Amino acid sequence: MRPNKPIILLAVIAAWMFFVLVGYYYFHKPISPDVLAAPLSALFNVLLMAAVLALAGGIGRRLLKAANFSSLEQITIHGALGLGVLSLIWTVFGWLHLFTTWAAWLLLGIGLVILRREALEWLRNLSAVGETFRHSARLERMIAIISLILAGYQLLIALAPPIGWDALTYHLQLPRLYLEAGYLYHVPENMYSGHFQLAEMIYTLTMALHQPETAGVLGWAAGILVLPGLMGAVNRLVGTASPETRGKSAGWVAVFALLAGQTFRTLLGFSATDQFSALFGSAVLILFLEWMQTQQVRWFYLACLFSGFAIAVKLTGGVLLAGVILAALFYAKRMRLRFSKIVLGALIALLPVLPWLIKNGVATGNPIFPYSIETTFFQLKPLASSTLLNGNGDWLERIFLPVSLTWVGYDKGGLFGTDIGPLILLLALPGAIALWHDQRIKAAVLVLIPAA
Repeated sequence: MRPNKPIILLAVIAAWMFFVLVGYYYFHKPISPDVLAAPLSALFNVLLMAAVLALAGGIGRRLLKAANFSSLEQITIHGALGLGVLSLIWTVFGWLHLFTTWAAWLLLGIGLVILRREALEWLRNLSAVGETFRHSARLERMIAIISLILAGYQLLIALAPPIGWDALTYHLQLPRLYLEAGYLYHVPENMYSGHFQLAEMIYTLTMALHQPETAGVLGWAAGILVLPGLMGAVNRLVGTASPETRGKSAGWVAVFALLAGQTFRTLLGFSATDQFSALFGSAVLILFLEWMQTQQVRWFYLACLFSGFAIAVKLTGGVLLAGVILAALFYAKRMRLRFSKIVLGALIALLPVLPWLIKNGVATGNPIFPYSIETTFFQLKPLASSTLLNGNGDWLERIFLPVSLTWVGYDKGGLFGTDIGPLILLLALPGAIALWHDQRIKAAVLVLIPAA
């Protein structure tokens, strides 16, 4: 046999095997094209989420100079401001009958081109999380890794088709109807159409870019944006109130305490809107503490603006503005804050809410539809079961709200319907006592009173 004959024989055998197997698996596909496309679609959703966040961060950096905040705090402040403004812009698109795929892509593309420098700066700020991790002790790193696992698991859920009742009923259903119609309108057969819809506008934009799962991933990201700002604010608060500790561990503990609560954690993966309220709330915390420290009224006004964004997500976000106003009234003399400036802050908070008050008023005659006022769209009987205030519960449970909420609150049930986890109550009271000499801690407690 010639030396090259075995090679020729092997080549013939390999070609024959290839021919037979390709023909077989062409008609007996081991993996369907849909299954093969799923990971690519998930990756595309993540990339779109990053692009929308970069645009939001760029908008925030263009509109607000925040050099006196840490990089961690800037991530949250600029991201939250950008998402709020982006929602208002997309709402205008809805009024102009421009809820279309091409309009969404044009907005994203042109926005990133115009704001490319600010968007890149915001993305570079994300490295501050890695820097904080590298300079953390072993215990803090372990807390960070556990937090990453908890958040990462929720991302996997967000990447899957939505199954949450709220999402299927209105958080994603209303955006789907708007995109089908091509414009923003009142949906009379859906009572939730009257809810304020800042978050739903962001979902409508991201769904127009690709699919419902894209909105779910963006909802996950909005909740995650809470964490760097919370970490930075707590580090700075504890570090200045107790210089000997330098706030080293406080930020990671605050993040873990929040993620330990089942309700907040699971909201990340279920296309909810409450995490947007939390995002704006974390920005309010950062700005409010800065106002308390510097006495510069611009930070008070911005805290009111972000409170308005929280209300534009859900009407119940009004407790945040009530808390800020209460603290402002209490500290007005110390902070040299005239009553007229407090009124101006309340009016600033009204700005993000105005589009929804006008929409509801024109469509139904009730600016806060479906609450409080009977209309032809919503009669008195069902209105009684949809009241703004829950009258159930013993008065002792109200007085000792932090304890009762922690003990008997569980997700989607019970008196409170919320599981905040044990760590917030476990650590907050000792922490407040330890730092009670700092006026910012006392003011933060005042802000919480209206929520109680």
